[in-house]
Amino acid sequence: MRVAKKNPDKYSLKDILLFASLSSEELRELELER
Repeated sequence: MRVAKKNPDKYSLKDILLFASLSSEELRELELER
């Protein structure tokens, strides 16, 4: 079974870990790109 597929969250754990490694400025740039 893949729990991730049933997870309604927009981001996967991999994405969350990636975002956690980014600086605040990089996160702001990503938000602006959306």
